[in-house]
Amino acid sequence: MIFILSDMKTSIQKYKSSNDVYNAVEDMGVVFYLVGKSENLCQKELQNISHCNKQLRKLLVQNQLLAFTLSHQSSWSYYSDCSFQSYVRSIGSVYSLNLSGCSSIGDVSFLGGIHILSLNCCPTVTDVSDLRSVHTLNLMNCTSVTNVNCLGNVHSLCLSWCRSVTDVSALGKVYDLNLSWCVAVTDVSTLGNVRVLNLSCCNGVTDVNALRNVHDLNLSCCTGVSNVSRLGNAHTLRLTGCRRVTDVSSLSRVHTLHLSGCTRIQDFSCLGSVNYLNLSGCRVQNVMALGNIHTLRLASCRGVTDVSTLGHVHALNLSGCEWVTDVNSLGGVHSLALMNCPRVTDVSSLGNVHTLNLHGCVGVTDVDSLASIHTLNLSKCIGVTNVNRLGMVHNLNLSGCSGVTDVRALGRVNLLNLSGCKIIHNLGLLANIPHLILPDRGENESESTR
Repeated sequence: MIFILSDMKTSIQKYKSSNDVYNAVEDMGVVFYLVGKSENLCQKELQNISHCNKQLRKLLVQNQLLAFTLSHQSSWSYYSDCSFQSYVRSIGSVYSLNLSGCSSIGDVSFLGGIHILSLNCCPTVTDVSDLRSVHTLNLMNCTSVTNVNCLGNVHSLCLSWCRSVTDVSALGKVYDLNLSWCVAVTDVSTLGNVRVLNLSCCNGVTDVNALRNVHDLNLSCCTGVSNVSRLGNAHTLRLTGCRRVTDVSSLSRVHTLHLSGCTRIQDFSCLGSVNYLNLSGCRVQNVMALGNIHTLRLASCRGVTDVSTLGHVHALNLSGCEWVTDVNSLGGVHSLALMNCPRVTDVSSLGNVHTLNLHGCVGVTDVDSLASIHTLNLSKCIGVTNVNRLGMVHNLNLSGCSGVTDVRALGRVNLLNLSGCKIIHNLGLLANIPHLILPDRGENESESTR
């Protein structure tokens, strides 16, 4: 149970003496005070917090369930004047404090006892040495912070966009570390024991051999990285946009592998045991070895033509594979995306697919065989005219299907999107559809037929 008291002038008075709230806190153990949002707090409101039911406050403090949000406040000195700083010191057990965007805050030395602390976009913060005991610390966009050697015991640490940080050698014990866009960082050799590590867009990083034991590693757009031969033990590895990577033969045991945009890789045959594989935008041609992958993304892989071996893939994305023509072997796929595959014309074998996306498949005309599909997207399929057999489809998107005029048979569809369908008859028969998106009045020339 969560109580959100965002209107302090009414909510505090409403709940300050409520035994129901106290009992709920005692039973359920979860209460948050959400203070401030984007408006300023006044002295009276802060006093209302501090004079709230003492028994309730005591319970909140004891269980570390007191949380404040003072995000995007322009004048930190205002809160000092209101004694908020002294109030935080006095209770000593604020569990979570969000000061994101408080652009004037400089001294954060009194916040070392907070469990979860966000200082996102606090550009005047420079000294974070007293925050070494914080459990979860967000310093994203704290551009004046340079020395983070004191933060080695923080459990979860976000330093994204801290472009002045250069030395991260003391952060090897952090569990979850986000260094994305820390462009001045070059040496990550001491971070091999970090459990979750985000180095995306750290263009200065070139040597990642020491990261062999990282469980979840994000190297997206690390344009200096070329050798990933030591990263085969990762559970999740993101190499999106790493255009210098050429050899992925050592990554066969990775569970989740993102290689989108890695255009210099030519051989993917070794990746047949990967569970989730994203090769979108890669220069893939032969996919014969990828038939046992659970989730396979081949979007915009224009070299792919033969997909006959992919019938056992659970979730398959072939969107933008413009040279694919024959999809008859894909009837066993659970979720299939064929967006903008203009040469696909025959979808008669796809009737057992659970979720089918044919957006922009202009060559498709006959959809009678798709009557049993749960979720069907036919948007921009301008060749489709007859949808009378689709009345049992659960979610049906016909937006932009300019050839569809008769929708009488679709009254049992749960979600029906007809936006952009210019000439639709018998709309009155769709009145009982729970989620219905109709054409704009200007698009519907037959509205009078309801």
